[in-house]
Amino acid sequence: MPVGTGEERRSPDGRFTASVMDYTERHFLTGKPRRWFEFRVTGPGVAHKLTSTPFPGPYFGSRSSTRVIAWEPDSSAVRFVFPSAELRFETGAAK
Repeated sequence: MPVGTGEERRSPDGRFTASVMDYTERHFLTGKPRRWFEFRVTGPGVAHKLTSTPFPGPYFGSRSSTRVIAWEPDSSAVRFVFPSAELRFETGAAK
């Protein structure tokens, strides 16, 4: 079973939730390790999910003070910010 840690933040208007999880697991038969990130943005009319290989950057999650989720003040979009990459998802809230 995968084990993970992550970050979750509600949008400024409270309608949307963004989360990023850092998962690891070992294959049942071979013991080979696997690690991945899972990004989600949910809310009224919005359901984004992206799974990717991990980005280099700061440790984030339940035991870290580093935050990688940054909402636009009007809740129209959320950014996941890492030193080597930035992902942006729009919610359509400002339209």
